Amino acid sequence: MTRDEFLKDPVLLWLKADKKVEGEWVMAAFRASQQMREAVVGHLVRSISRVGDLRQARPTAESIVKLMTAEEISQLKEEIALDLVEDDETWRKDFASIFGI
Repeated sequence: MTRDEFLKDPVLLWLKADKKVEGEWVMAAFRASQQMREAVVGHLVRSISRVGDLRQARPTAESIVKLMTAEEISQLKEEIALDLVEDDETWRKDFASIFGI
């Protein structure tokens, strides 16, 4: 699969690839597609909801962090907090260890 092919339907292809896609491709889609943004945020939120931290979504988080601006990271943190049913410090510490804030 090429980057251009991926960007034509990023959510479906990301899911089909079991979220094992180049971080640069994910960020390009994240920035260009609200659906991809929601898919990535949802993936992070589900990890936190299931296990209390980003352990299940760590490969995704680590693949995109180096490509994100400080503003994007801050906004991502806010979106996660808004989507969580229960907000606690465990996920926030894990988020800070990965994303640096």
